[in-house]
Amino acid sequence: MKTTELLLSILLLPLLFIMMQGCNPYSTQIKGDNNNMNGSFEAVKENLPVNWYFYPPGKVPNSDFEIISDDKEYKEGNKSLKFIVRKCKSLGGRYSPGFFQDFNAVNNETYKVSLWVINKGCEFKIALQSSEKGKGGPYETVLQTKDSITDWKYFEFFFKTAPAIDMIRFEAHILSPGIIWFDDIRIEGKTDKDERTLMH
Repeated sequence: MKTTELLLSILLLPLLFIMMQGCNPYSTQIKGDNNNMNGSFEAVKENLPVNWYFYPPGKVPNSDFEIISDDKEYKEGNKSLKFIVRKCKSLGGRYSPGFFQDFNAVNNETYKVSLWVINKGCEFKIALQSSEKGKGGPYETVLQTKDSITDWKYFEFFFKTAPAIDMIRFEAHILSPGIIWFDDIRIEGKTDKDERTLMH
């Protein structure tokens, strides 16, 4: 009986390991002390800005990169978000380095989305989406470029949410190797003046 149990354990352990690996999320998030946006990446825990989802090293296939909270190069406050990418795919989503978050929003509202960027060698894109309770909604790539940006450059976009929605998603994807910094991300409604808070 003990021999049978031992054999079962030997056979089941690798299967259990594979199942556990398969359950790992593709992204990771460190929760902050509040539900705020942290668009300037000032609040940091475990070396990551809180309240953002990241596609992290070790979970992005065929990649080699670092995510850094940079206190030497910044536009707003005392920190920025820095990616050093040595190798990555150009597919976007969970197949490339990047970060995203869903924020509370109102329907039929025009939001101004802005951020500052320095870019040395990366191709990157910024995408926005609105949806209702997890259902698909309007999705727009508002910026995709590989231009060199040697000093902080301001980008601004306007995005209208769909009817019957309750959230707006901000996504940034890094599609080629290089070094890139992000800072001071803001999402401001034309009439919706509330501070953006996390959807989840």
